[in-house]
Amino acid sequence: MAKKINLTLGIILIIIGLWGFASSTVLGIFEVGLWHNMVHLITGILAVIFAFRGDAGKTFLKVIGIIYLLIAIIGFFTGEGSMLLGFIEANNADDWLHLVLAVIFLWGGFAGAKKMGAPMGGSGMGGQTM
Repeated sequence: MAKKINLTLGIILIIIGLWGFASSTVLGIFEVGLWHNMVHLITGILAVIFAFRGDAGKTFLKVIGIIYLLIAIIGFFTGEGSMLLGFIEANNADDWLHLVLAVIFLWGGFAGAKKMGAPMGGSGMGGQTM
């Protein structure tokens, strides 16, 4: 699952990063600029690379998910029309998108992280004996 999420979101982020260089908004609602586009490109390229790195791919999803979550939270408190972290163009639509991306990245990084073992008793049937 981590591979699919990294690959899918990586390709989407690369496309969005490139699209942003041709327009100051993506889909007419997401504000972008040079640094915002660079972040999308770098994140997308790394996601594609980590799609083929096994367990490192899950770690990447966790780390980038936390980063996107922090960026979303900062964006919500920065306010409309302000520069995110002082140099990245963003608006409320971007903040919500960053939150959605964070949830997807974190879900991909943590889903299936713990395998369920057999319950106590070891029979694998909820402790029932036959």
